[in-house]
Amino acid sequence: MARKEIQKDLPLRYLFDVASGNTVAGDVNFSLGATVLKPLIYRYTYNNQYVVLKKIHTLEDYYTRFLTRSDYPNSRPTHFVERGVDSSSILRINLYPPPDAVYSLTYEFLKLWTTEILGASNLTSQIPEIPSHYHDAVTIGGLFYFLASFDDIKTEVWEQRYKLARQYNDNLEKSSYDEEESFILKPTVLKTY
Repeated sequence: MARKEIQKDLPLRYLFDVASGNTVAGDVNFSLGATVLKPLIYRYTYNNQYVVLKKIHTLEDYYTRFLTRSDYPNSRPTHFVERGVDSSSILRINLYPPPDAVYSLTYEFLKLWTTEILGASNLTSQIPEIPSHYHDAVTIGGLFYFLASFDDIKTEVWEQRYKLARQYNDNLEKSSYDEEESFILKPTVLKTY
């Protein structure tokens, strides 16, 4: 429970990843990797320049405004539409227009968690996807939930420690050490009485 709560606290940058795959000439279908939770951007290189695919938001638009006939000519892809999952339950997209050649399509995405339930082997190793500075909060939260399951008298103490650990991580993530100082010290004026 504690690990799942901490995962929800994490900034999305800890789940960010990049992958690539090749398109097939004439085939609009493109399956993403098995670890993709949410794709963010698709791009490929043509004549040493990045081409970023634009999103078509609905299938109706895809068929009525873009792919209006079954023999649409192949060309360099400029758009994509999300198409759910393929037969292996992997997310896929359709490209528009159908590729006229093989393109190496790079996509950036938020990744799935690799470990859903922590087992005994995870207790002595780093927790996947969670940065090490969050591990103390997971440990404290785990102890809190353990004690709560027995109605232990120290449950409230550990609940408070768990809240403080989560707050500490939240403050750490929100802190910026690159900005100008938020306040400037002014010389003090001594008052005489």
